[in-house]
Amino acid sequence: MVIRVKASGPRQAPHPVPSESSAPGAQPQSPQAWALSWAGSVGPLFAALVAVSWHLRTFFDPWSLPARGDPSLPFPGSDLTPVWFPWLLATRDAILHHGTLPFWNAFANAGSPQFEVPEAGVLALPTLLALVLPAEAAIKWAMLAYVAIGMTGTRALARELGVSSAAAALAAFAFGSGTYLLDHFRAGHLAHLQPMTLAPWVLVHAARALTLRAGRERWIRSAICAGVLVGLQVLSGGTSVFVYCSLAYALAALACLGPGIVPRLQRGLGVAAVAGACAFATAAPQLLPMLDYMERTGRAGGLSLADSSMAIAEVAHPLPTMLAAMLAILGLGTLVVRKRGGMALWLGAVVALGLVAATEPRAYAFLWEHVPGFRYQRIPERALVLVGIAMPVLVAAGLDGAWSLLARWRPVAALVLGAVTTAFVLQCWELAPPTPPMADPRIERSSNATMQWLAARNDDSRMHVWESTSRHWGVEHVTVPLGLREITSYTPSEHPDYLPGDFDQRGHRTFVGESYRQPGATARLWGLLHVEHVVASAARSAPGLELVATTTPCPVATCQPSKSAGPWIYANREAMPHAWVVPH
Repeated sequence: MVIRVKASGPRQAPHPVPSESSAPGAQPQSPQAWALSWAGSVGPLFAALVAVSWHLRTFFDPWSLPARGDPSLPFPGSDLTPVWFPWLLATRDAILHHGTLPFWNAFANAGSPQFEVPEAGVLALPTLLALVLPAEAAIKWAMLAYVAIGMTGTRALARELGVSSAAAALAAFAFGSGTYLLDHFRAGHLAHLQPMTLAPWVLVHAARALTLRAGRERWIRSAICAGVLVGLQVLSGGTSVFVYCSLAYALAALACLGPGIVPRLQRGLGVAAVAGACAFATAAPQLLPMLDYMERTGRAGGLSLADSSMAIAEVAHPLPTMLAAMLAILGLGTLVVRKRGGMALWLGAVVALGLVAATEPRAYAFLWEHVPGFRYQRIPERALVLVGIAMPVLVAAGLDGAWSLLARWRPVAALVLGAVTTAFVLQCWELAPPTPPMADPRIERSSNATMQWLAARNDDSRMHVWESTSRHWGVEHVTVPLGLREITSYTPSEHPDYLPGDFDQRGHRTFVGESYRQPGATARLWGLLHVEHVVASAARSAPGLELVATTTPCPVATCQPSKSAGPWIYANREAMPHAWVVPH
């Protein structure tokens, strides 16, 4: 016998937990279900971030910097040390000690513009961190933060396209372990790293703004966010990466193709107008003086096609693997089937542009001829930044589409796609470039007897390294922390009448270059710039220079490059007194 008992009242439900995915009228989730849902959504991304952070773990040390290197050492050095680290020190000095932005860098090239230099990234995250952290930690931790920003942006873009959380996390991992990103990370090219990692978030907001389902308020808000992020790309040092990203943004017109093309194009024009205005307003404080200054540098008017298209291998494995290419093609089909054909066309065109510009000289020549600003940059391989930005999302869409296709055979699908995912992750991990060896700059500075000798006698005069005409890096990573002012600098933005440049025409004469050609006037010409001491790694002889000290040589394993610790120190008897030196 069955006894039915009628409940005396409604059963009490657990406390509802707010959920972003909860629709109006839907049953609230239990805490356990909400926690499982959150873990399933965020857990894979967290795992991807942990894996990439582990690979870059040497950058967590707050006191070390990538070793600079020397031709006699078996590893390539990092540009972070001689360029961006001294720039950051000059920026922090101007803000903290003089209460102004670093419009003028007093430590290099007998004083030179700083705010106008495109690559300097004065208004980027490292500057903010350097106000409260050691400069070494500020610049390295900012690099790690930018990688995380790029990974989360890639995941957000994949989710915006309807890709599952697990596959979107795989896209984030592919971005964070990408060979283009990490090879430039290893080299310390912040002007590549910072703008590249902001690009996925630009694409996220552009995709949200372009959809016709977005109301007026939402698409305008998304367009504003996209424009501000583009402006931040410029402020964070965007040069060639920004040029290629701009081409990718222009290709967004392809996302407007499809049913209802007229309202789509109208929306696209509105997004372009709002985003363009916000980008210009955000970047204008640095962009306008930068454009004026570029016309006064060695790259005024841009580079010749031959110089611009010079082939230099910067990335060990620049092209995607065959597995990644196959998954990306499947991803394009998946987006089309899911009625995201416009986005598929856009992302596919971005990848194709990167591949063609990097490998086809005629395509690169076309861009050099017709794209504004393209002539200022060089090395066709850098077009592959577009592959590093868009390809991970297409790979994730391909895996997600394969799972949907094989969903009816779940055991088989789980086995096959698990093997494919594992193979892809292992390929990414195997190809991920290693980090450079680290060194404590405090040890180098204390061991550099030559620079310590000069710092002890520093009276706001300037110094010069005889071997500065060597293209093998500069010595600002030692001189700037010690407060020494030099008349040469490792910079891509030199004045054409001051320093010899990489792309000077034959017979071009510069002040510093001429000082080496006229031995009788060498000391006098340097003395005009208040150079009181000259250091050299070998004995030198020139009228007006008198040997005043020789120091204990510092081994190149500690002091890099070797010319940074030349033991011969000469006094310049032709130095002219200066009444005042511009401090900032």
